[in-house]
Amino acid sequence: MRLLLTGFEPFLEYEVNPTMPIVEALNGTQIGEYDIIGRILPVSFKEAQQAFVEFVEDIEPDGIISLGVAVGRFHITPERVAINMRDSNEPDNDGNAPQGEAIRDGEAPSYFSTLPVQEIVDALKQAGYPAKVSNTAGTYVCNTIMYEGLHYAATRQIPSGFIHIPANFDLAIALGNVPGWHDRDLLATIQIAIETVLKTR
Repeated sequence: MRLLLTGFEPFLEYEVNPTMPIVEALNGTQIGEYDIIGRILPVSFKEAQQAFVEFVEDIEPDGIISLGVAVGRFHITPERVAINMRDSNEPDNDGNAPQGEAIRDGEAPSYFSTLPVQEIVDALKQAGYPAKVSNTAGTYVCNTIMYEGLHYAATRQIPSGFIHIPANFDLAIALGNVPGWHDRDLLATIQIAIETVLKTR
């Protein structure tokens, strides 16, 4: 089985995105029955959506986990729901800041994650990592990718969803006042999340 794992390039004024080393480290590895296929997305509403759709059409994954960094959060936060909305006061890397636009006109207003979000949180806590379910993925590019993954999964009955990770040390230093995680711990949490998906399929 193939699991598509996505992360993002650096964004706004930040020179590092901690999702990148996770995706790069796991790309080409195997976790249980999953062959991990990692891809990095641009932080662009239009380009990320287009690239993601191309990835899933090419790979035809049996599972999807997308990662994003949540500045200001300290917990690992699997997201519960994506909404059909692009809305941001912060521009993407292309300078676009959409206001109240649908991701897909005429499609479902929202999708709930098909990842076992509570089980992932429980497994992470058992391993000693701070984790909690998040009920909002925002309306930035992360939400767009989560929505696209769930739109693809809706007719295929596969696990799909989004996990926000906190800042790593490099990004925390750049931010100045955010506690940072070590990259190895961030990597371990995503490995645990993937293992939990397999256990609960």
